[in-house]
Amino acid sequence: MPGIEINRIECAQANGYSEISKSMLPALELLIRYYVYASAFESGYISIRNWSWFSPALLQVLFASNHGLLLWTPILLFTIIGLFLFSRREPAVGIPFLAAFLAFYIFIACYPDWAGISSFGHRLFISLIPLFIVGLSLFLHRAAEMFRSRPATFATISAVLALFVLWNAGLMFQWGSHLVPARGPASLSQTIHNHFFVVPRQFTDRLRTYFFRGRKLMQQIEKGDIEQLNKSYPTN
Repeated sequence: MPGIEINRIECAQANGYSEISKSMLPALELLIRYYVYASAFESGYISIRNWSWFSPALLQVLFASNHGLLLWTPILLFTIIGLFLFSRREPAVGIPFLAAFLAFYIFIACYPDWAGISSFGHRLFISLIPLFIVGLSLFLHRAAEMFRSRPATFATISAVLALFVLWNAGLMFQWGSHLVPARGPASLSQTIHNHFFVVPRQFTDRLRTYFFRGRKLMQQIEKGDIEQLNKSYPTN
């Protein structure tokens, strides 16, 4: 029928325009990069030639107060142990998983901005969350084998996990409220002090402000972020 034939032609034309548009996207991206960075092959990030290939920040990535992976998210210690256990239990799958984590870890340690600049915790490891889930699951499974009673297992593991959740929740509050720097190293002693003496006092006030004066709270947070940014990167 004529109407159906016309629709087919229009669909074919639309698909053709779509394919042409897709083929133009890489060229458009190169043009934008050339306009912004004066080179079509620059990305705005540190060139891989300038990475710290011979002096990786292996310990800093894990333990530095500047968004160290295990210091800001200590439960991941259990995850890493779990990945090692998994590599021994199921080597066909566990060894590639562990190798992927170690390779990624070394890769990030060679990156000059290994701390991820401004973020809560170590944002550069977010892509490894599936591996972390597997590692933590196996660690908890092995830990549960140490108990004879199921209720005791549940109570102990729940209590331990709750402590880590509270630690991270308090740290998130401190980071969002600028009680600790959004960028750069933080004082561990000050962070612990804030957990016990500052966060409990400010949490209810901030929660009330969030629900009844949310705009004002966001303005305060943005102002604090700008002030810390100016301290970290002063302008002449």
